Amino acid sequence: MNIRLGIPEALLRELEEKLDGIKNPDAVVKSAINYTGDRLRRELARRTQTVYRYQGGKEAVLNSSAIHKATVKDPAVDILFTGPTIGIEKFHAEVDTEGNGVYGAVKKKTTPVILKKETGKAFQVKFKSGHIAIVYRATEREVNLSRAKGDRYRGTAKHPYRYNQHIAPLRLISSPAIPSMVKSEEVYGHLEEKYQNILEKQVRKVMEKAIYG
Repeated sequence: MNIRLGIPEALLRELEEKLDGIKNPDAVVKSAINYTGDRLRRELARRTQTVYRYQGGKEAVLNSSAIHKATVKDPAVDILFTGPTIGIEKFHAEVDTEGNGVYGAVKKKTTPVILKKETGKAFQVKFKSGHIAIVYRATEREVNLSRAKGDRYRGTAKHPYRYNQHIAPLRLISSPAIPSMVKSEEVYGHLEEKYQNILEKQVRKVMEKAIYG
């Protein structure tokens, strides 16, 4: 997922007119763009923690990002976020003590609800590695018969696989990946206009410094 922060065409034309004969406008504003881009990257990480219950923390969000700084030839900064989907247990998952299932929630303003799929309620398992996850039984359309050969869910050639939701393969209850969280309306959508305005103010500041010293 890529977020690109650059100067609007109208402001760039204004820069070219005012700095004509003084300096290359792209060279003048490069540092302002990079400064604003780095601020945005850090605030995206903080905002993600404000909106989501993700337990990885803002450092995990920052560590999943990279920033390609603006240059004279390309006066725009690119902020990239990568990462796989994350299990619900990395957000909020609570096993109900009365046996009603597992309550889960991804966002902080969302009330935890019982997690379930067509095949029934989700449940908690602990793998041999020690990892604890929230899972459900795969639906029939999720079972890949071509890959099921030889596992305990498939029979023999004489007695082929017949789907049984009670012994179907386990599937993880997945939640949004870091790129999806960052690009959401509540995170980047909330900050986009603010940082476009911050960028324009920074650009005007360096422009005035270039003109008036």
